[in-house]
Amino acid sequence: MKAADKEAMKELLEILAVPISERINVLFGKKVGITVEEIVEMDRRQLGAALPSSGIVIEISDDSTNENASQFYMLEREAASRIVNFVMGIGASQPNPLDEIALSALKEVVSQCLSAAREELEEFYGKKIEMSVKGVYAEGSADSVLYRICSDKEKFLTVRYHMIMEDLLESDIYGIDRDSMLELLGVEAAGKTGNRIRKTKAVTVKSIQFPEFKVVREENRVNDIDESRQRLMDVSMDVSVRVGQAVCKVRDILALEQGQTLLLDKQAGAPTDVVVNGALVGRADVMVSGDKFAARIIEIISKRD
Repeated sequence: MKAADKEAMKELLEILAVPISERINVLFGKKVGITVEEIVEMDRRQLGAALPSSGIVIEISDDSTNENASQFYMLEREAASRIVNFVMGIGASQPNPLDEIALSALKEVVSQCLSAAREELEEFYGKKIEMSVKGVYAEGSADSVLYRICSDKEKFLTVRYHMIMEDLLESDIYGIDRDSMLELLGVEAAGKTGNRIRKTKAVTVKSIQFPEFKVVREENRVNDIDESRQRLMDVSMDVSVRVGQAVCKVRDILALEQGQTLLLDKQAGAPTDVVVNGALVGRADVMVSGDKFAARIIEIISKRD
């Protein structure tokens, strides 16, 4: 890939970083910076060495080209965990299993960012761009990451981004196999054989001004959530009411019999804990409603605690 082609691609990607940063700023209320660090052609071995050994793989379905190719992005596991924790209103540094619920929340965030990028591309090229989030996957090893991404290709064009979110995270993001982006630019895609695709028209890059982000500190309330972020409210979460707990040795567990009593760590009449996805969010009194147990909330613990 020629140096001029890389420079044109870098300019376009930096243009797309602006609306994505603005959308993240709306969703999270935090100052965001995204920069394109490098664009490199790699073979399988080099790609395996460059990518994190585990993390979140995001597959973007691109129907704008004749081949209906997919683009892949990879985010480090810790960065993904911090983003999901913030969306769910729990401490950023708390461990997150990145289960189905967490990946659904992350997919919605990615969809919002992709929508902003697609709108910018459509305005830039004056034509409709068909792109959507095909899947978000948690991969636990380098082999599974490569298996997910590689398909039958031998050469890959890898773009390394660097993202900083104020007081939340600083991490690299990797974009792999941007064939469709190259097609838009009119240059040859990585790993393709046969006739080269020649530029038929010079790419005109619009001059831009990066906006100054201002962060307003305030408590998040449901009524204050932006319309874009409101869609996240439809994500399902597990809610449980915890009466109490006990610590037992393995031999005590194995010796349990029907009718035996376990003493819990709470006194009779004490409030129960309301737990959402493993995080304590409030306390409640246990009640009976009809033929079912119910919990009456008596205290809400701040999401920022």
